[in-house]
Amino acid sequence: MFSIKPKLIATSAVIAAVVSMASLAIAQMPIISDGAQTYPSGPSTKSLSADQRTKLIEELQAAKQHDRQARAGWSQEPNVQGNYGEKIRHIDRIVTGLQAGQDYPMSEVKSAMASPGTAPY
Repeated sequence: MFSIKPKLIATSAVIAAVVSMASLAIAQMPIISDGAQTYPSGPSTKSLSADQRTKLIEELQAAKQHDRQARAGWSQEPNVQGNYGEKIRHIDRIVTGLQAGQDYPMSEVKSAMASPGTAPY
């Protein structure tokens, strides 16, 4: 009689081989820039020039406008809208601080511009 076990074992071996090689393939993938390389990779905004600081504030304002539109139209769930509202307030605090000359970690600035985890996109 025909047995399915040898095919299952062979298929399992192939899947295991592909999964084990996935980490090697990912490690060799080229790094695609997200456009953030225009800023120093230093730990804070202190090292930014005046022009870079102005451009960063403009990008934060654009992210804030995007989040306002997303909060208003893309989602009707209260939790998602609340997350957008929190993110908008976070951007406002950073912009106000940058305009006052305060120093922020670049990781915080980048996270403020990123989409919230509950975003539908």
